[in-house]
Amino acid sequence: MGRLFHNPTARQITFCDERFYETESGSFYPSVTTVLDVYPKGKEFSEWLKRNGTEADTIVEAAADTGSKVHEAIDKLQQGAELFWDDSRYSLKEWQMICRFIAFYKRFQPEIISSEFTLICDKYQIAGTVDMVCRLNGKVWLIDLKTSNYVHKTHLIQAATYTVMFNEINRGQLHVDRTGILHLNAKTRTEGKGNKIQGAGWQLIPVTKCMEHFASFRHLRAIWGLENPNPKPKNLIYPDRLKLSEYGNYGTVTC
Repeated sequence: MGRLFHNPTARQITFCDERFYETESGSFYPSVTTVLDVYPKGKEFSEWLKRNGTEADTIVEAAADTGSKVHEAIDKLQQGAELFWDDSRYSLKEWQMICRFIAFYKRFQPEIISSEFTLICDKYQIAGTVDMVCRLNGKVWLIDLKTSNYVHKTHLIQAATYTVMFNEINRGQLHVDRTGILHLNAKTRTEGKGNKIQGAGWQLIPVTKCMEHFASFRHLRAIWGLENPNPKPKNLIYPDRLKLSEYGNYGTVTC
């Protein structure tokens, strides 16, 4: 397994909730997930914010941290590394999700073609990082890993967009036949029947109608472009050293 299709010159820049990729020419393309932030969150999200109030940001940050650690661990496994349980590194829930990936791999034996690689698509001026491309049951799959409680519509659009980008960039080389989301925090309890690819706590959800999902993304990209006519990362610079006496009158206060 090699890191094919990876763009090693892409510089990923993340600040707060935005992520950009710098191209060889010095331009900046937004990540697919950054563009998807303009997707309407809906009534359920508003109700969730009301229920959680000031804790909402903490919950979102914790979920993002869990996703990052699980993704990183699975990428290490795909590169041939051996992982060890360490409760200072992984929570029990995170380790369970990593084990669920192993269960998927053990049962279906996918041939990993590449993992955690960058796509930069000049045609659509977007970029992103793909979790995995593999051969599964005789087809080439692009798979996006998810650790969230639920699989949302934006997740389907994200995976479909990666597939369109991949096939556009690698036209005439390797073609993705199927797209899926490997949900590692699913409510499934059994292996399922028929053509279902699932197990206890995990499920590979096929993403169909990729071009329709991508059409939705194109609309979102247009809206994002209107709001960001000069796309580039925020250039916020903070000093790396602070000393109060250097910024005005400073002395010992005697009471």
